[in-house]
Amino acid sequence: MENKKRQCYMCRGLERYYVKETKRLRRADFGWCCYKRENVEIHGCCDRFATRTYYRKSDRVLKIYLNDLLTEINELRCIIEEEQNEKKESSV
Repeated sequence: MENKKRQCYMCRGLERYYVKETKRLRRADFGWCCYKRENVEIHGCCDRFATRTYYRKSDRVLKIYLNDLLTEINELRCIIEEEQNEKKESSV
């Protein structure tokens, strides 16, 4: 029972391989183990198992990032509009 909880696909040291299909990437059943320095199957286990930690990303950070992007886009739009107005004025 303990081996099922300590499989390589849940280990921090596994860098999983992906196979490119026509429209998406598919996860392979093996990957590179940083601890053993060799290719391993994802359902294998070893004594060097280290639990992978997942961090929840804050919604606040996302809102700040999107706000910065929208500000940059708005500034670019204003610059483009000014250039177009200058071209219209110079042609008239």
